[in-house]
Amino acid sequence: MDYLPIFLQLHSQPVVVVGGGRVAVRKVELLLKSGSRVTVVSPELHEELQKLVASGALRHVPARFEPAYLDRATIVIAATSEPDVNAAVSAVARERHIPVNVVDDPELSTFIFPAIIDRSPIIVAVSSGGQSPVLARRVREWIEALLPARLGALARFMGERRKAVQQALSTAARRPFWERVVSGLVGARVLAGDTAGAENAFERELRTSHLTTCAVTGGRGLGEVYLIGAGPGDPDLLTLRALQLLQQADVVMYDRLVSDAVLDRARRDAERVFVGKEAGEHTAQERINESLVHYARRGCE
Repeated sequence: MDYLPIFLQLHSQPVVVVGGGRVAVRKVELLLKSGSRVTVVSPELHEELQKLVASGALRHVPARFEPAYLDRATIVIAATSEPDVNAAVSAVARERHIPVNVVDDPELSTFIFPAIIDRSPIIVAVSSGGQSPVLARRVREWIEALLPARLGALARFMGERRKAVQQALSTAARRPFWERVVSGLVGARVLAGDTAGAENAFERELRTSHLTTCAVTGGRGLGEVYLIGAGPGDPDLLTLRALQLLQQADVVMYDRLVSDAVLDRARRDAERVFVGKEAGEHTAQERINESLVHYARRGCE
């Protein structure tokens, strides 16, 4: 992994864009969506930027770049057509440990802009590490086609009800509850735009959730065990159901025949347990069976 994918909170933070052309327009529009306070440093401005200045959306410094313009900047974007200026911006920003992006020049950048799928507050970012922006955009198009248009509405619906769920359910019961919300009637109603129906379904789900095994037993309900065939090790050959189970599992038990690429498809916070057989170990399967029973009995703990 050449870049660490992170999301920056830039609301009300000062951001400097050096350059006033068409490329700068795209970056400024994106930065304004994040709520940042944008200053554009450029002798001339594209007409779209002029409109934004006139509306008070951003600040304009009508001058060539000087290091002082980066004072107190949270991040810096260099978007000029002059390589020397872009290099100077990068050098000053690096010296001051300010994250800098030089458009179309990864070597001068300490961060890059990904291709973005915006279903706010759900944001999906796709990057090729600057190697193939065209491919990253194509991947974004594929994902765009898969994600419901109202996915953001579902995220907001759930966020507005987090406190109620925290008060009503134990920690162990919350994740299974939210999974039922996402994949069940509640999620379907929200995605269909039926807010009233979603609210009614949510209230029913929350009222009856105390009847689930985990809630009744205080988190001591029996868990479920699934056996998944990993095939030849290519994660692209896993079935959809196998991928779903890997994403849901609290514990993933595997042996040496399961590739790292397949394990990478499991939930990041899932416990991984190696149960590979040792040479000459005749009771290995019994040991594995005992482990399966052990984790199943842990259930929702």
